[in-house]
Formats: sequence, C-alpha cells, structure tokens
Amino acid sequence: AHEAHNNSITVVHCQFPKQKLEPCQCKSLSRHVEKIVSIFHGCGYYAIMEVDIKSRLITIFDGWFFPLNTWFNHVVQVLRRTEILSLSSTTKYVPYNSYRATEVTLLIDEQTEWKVKRDCFLVQKDSYNCGPIACLKLMKVFQNDSAVADTVDVSGCRRIVMNKFIELTEKFHEHLQVAAPSQTHDNTGSNNNKA
Repeated sequence: AHEAHNNSITVVHCQFPKQKLEPCQCKSLSRHVEKIVSIFHGCGYYAIMEVDIKSRLITIFDGWFFPLNTWFNHVVQVLRRTEILSLSSTTKYVPYNSYRATEVTLLIDEQTEWKVKRDCFLVQKDSYNCGPIACLKLMKVFQNDSAVADTVDVSGCRRIVMNKFIELTEKFHEHLQVAAPSQTHDNTGSNNNKA
C-alpha cells in the first residue's frame, strides 16, 4: 500500500472479528476512497475481502471455498470500523445458512442491501500457501502488476511474493521500524532482558 500511493483504496485490519468496538475505534472514510481491502483470518486460513463502495459489492477471495458465513463477522467488523455501518445498526444475511451459496445479501437496518459474493483468485490445493496467495491478491489490487496475473500457478506464488517482499524491504528499509528485545546472560545463569 505504501508503494502504490493510491488514495482510492484503503486497507482495514480485522484481527478480531467478534470484538466489541468502541466509537474511538471507528473512522469514516475519506471521500476519495472507492474500495476497501481487508485480510481475514479464520479457521487457520487467510482470505481477502474487497469492497466496492459505490456498487455496494463485497467480494471474498477464498481459495478453499469456505462457506460465506465463515466471514460474516469479519465483513460487519470492517463496515463498522469504516462507519459504513454504525455501531447500533442491525445486520442480517439472506440466506444465512446456505452452505454452497456463492452470493448472499447483507441487509442493514432492514433497508440497505449489499451483495456479498465469493470469488477465487487462485484455487489452493495445499495447506500452506494461503498467506502467499493473499499477498499476491493484495499485490494485484494495489499495483495491477503484470507479474500478478490470474494465471499464476499456486506453486510459483511464494517466489513472487518473496521477491516483492525483498524488493520492498530494501526500498523502504529506512521507514521500517522493527524492535526486538535483546537478552544478556550473567554468571548466575539467569536471563536479563533489555528492551
């Protein structure tokens, strides 16, 4: 996101989808924002949500095809954080329990409708590439990079992501702040942690 400098897209983190939000944790979006992107984690797996605000379309990119209701709390949490949905608003998904549904309607306060649909960027066939696939999807959203084509083979996505990670950490090394405590040992065998 830092490299793309695209004011029409914002990233909203959703680490705890069932967290009770306080008003100070919510912030309305800039009028320039057209799209919200969020990384979801659930069931030991990563997925990406892309929200097109103007068309009220929420797309979940999930290579394992979990039921859409797996991500419902995540969706509501992001909409509340961005004040698209107020803290007091009610929500209902129709249909809620349709296991194979590829699209549902999110009804806000019984009147405003948003479409929530499933899509797939890459089909995951292993148990360990969901993180690189999510990173690759984010690269595609922010950079529309030719190296990030829909036809990329899952086995090659880790290499592409790591190459981009190395490139970005070298480019922005002065802006990255990483702190780790150091440990010293005294003659008693105990550890003395220094922050």
